[in-house]
Amino acid sequence: MPESSVDKLIEIAKELRRRCPWDSVQTLESLSPFILEEAYELVDAMKSGEGGKIKEELGDLMYLVLLCCVICGESRGFGVEEVAGEISGKMVCRHPAVFAEGGSEADTSDYPTWYRLKRENDKARKKRFAGIPAPLPALLKAEKVQLEAAALGFDWKDAAGVVKKVEEELSELKRALSGEGDVEHELGDLLFSVVNLSRFLHVSAEMALMSCARRFCRRFSLMEDELGRKGIPIEDASMEEMDSAWENLK
Repeated sequence: MPESSVDKLIEIAKELRRRCPWDSVQTLESLSPFILEEAYELVDAMKSGEGGKIKEELGDLMYLVLLCCVICGESRGFGVEEVAGEISGKMVCRHPAVFAEGGSEADTSDYPTWYRLKRENDKARKKRFAGIPAPLPALLKAEKVQLEAAALGFDWKDAAGVVKKVEEELSELKRALSGEGDVEHELGDLLFSVVNLSRFLHVSAEMALMSCARRFCRRFSLMEDELGRKGIPIEDASMEEMDSAWENLK
């Protein structure tokens, strides 16, 4: 049977682990920032929609995951096969509507249902929220916290209720800005409520803000170009000149 591309990549990871000065000294801890970086590069590629770029970034992330499996095989008694076996079992348990004999009425397309099944099948977790990774970006972490609570039924009934809460939190922030409260506390409450709203709208707050930042950067660069065509370096431009150029780009 010919060797699959995945098997070949695993063998490459093992060979580099033995002979490459960089790969041979890596640990799970040292690879952590590279995994985060590659994950974000993959997300950026998926946003672009460019197939070649997506394939490349998927490969970069896949290699790091396989390298982690090789490292675990050296020191922790499990490797690619055990990792694949565990996630396979987990996916089957969390999709009873697909894999259970006779099917199930559970709708695992609903995220709160998914989280409930996740907790029921995860006996090792004793504390609520303990399974949410500490390094997650704040917006994504807030969403995960809300999903955990929603899995227990602690949630808003509809988006209209969340909109009202956002307006309430904005009013409290305005009062804090006038000296009647803690600004950081109230701003956090407002952001948390906005994440709740994005969840009800089926929009990832993390991705929405990332897209917004990308649009801002693109428009800012165009504004800089427009000012440059007028012979105005952006460092020397007045706020009025920048505002005018910004509005012209709408």
